[in-house]
Amino acid sequence: MDKNIINQNKITATQTNDKAVEESGSNLKYIECEVENKRTEFEKHFLMSDGTFIAETYAAPIHYKDETGQFKDIDNSLVKETSDS
Repeated sequence: MDKNIINQNKITATQTNDKAVEESGSNLKYIECEVENKRTEFEKHFLMSDGTFIAETYAAPIHYKDETGQFKDIDNSLVKETSDS
């Protein structure tokens, strides 16, 4: 599984081998997973490999609340429209 490697709060590489991370030095950490129950309308929160958390904040909404009150990703993918003329 690909892991995003974090060095000084910047994503610097994608790593597929956990052992390489350990051998590279203790200042490298990677994102384990998103913590979905910490989502807000404008933020995502991630658990890091060292047990800390990191948050990404956006200027525009990236989540909406569904009918159960859970924040879900906004689907902003584009779909090509065909003309029937």
